[in-house]
Amino acid sequence: MNFDFNDNSNRDEILKALREEELVHIEVNIENDKPPRNKSPLGLLADSFEYLVNRLLFDVLVNKNNLSGSYISYLQMELDKFITLSSMLSDLPVIDIELLNGSPLLPPKKHKKKTPIPKAFLDAFKEVED
Repeated sequence: MNFDFNDNSNRDEILKALREEELVHIEVNIENDKPPRNKSPLGLLADSFEYLVNRLLFDVLVNKNNLSGSYISYLQMELDKFITLSSMLSDLPVIDIELLNGSPLLPPKKHKKKTPIPKAFLDAFKEVED
């Protein structure tokens, strides 16, 4: 098994190899980002996180490196701290999504056809109400 983790620019090759070897790994998907992944700040952040976690997992699982396992635990603790800190920013104004409808900040709403409720469910709810 030969993996080149020296450069995260070969993301697709690394993920393909991890899938083929059926090794535990993560893949970070980004939805609704306009720039290409390799030119998007969000894409670069996601790739760095994905690369770091997969590299550490590989070291633990294949190379039996306990130090990488410690790094994973440390990373989890630090992420938990960031999550706590970000929740403390709750005094920031809340964005009303309804006010943004039609705004270029949000993609246009897709109108979906409503699925009818089966008569058996409607009858069951009527019985409960009575």
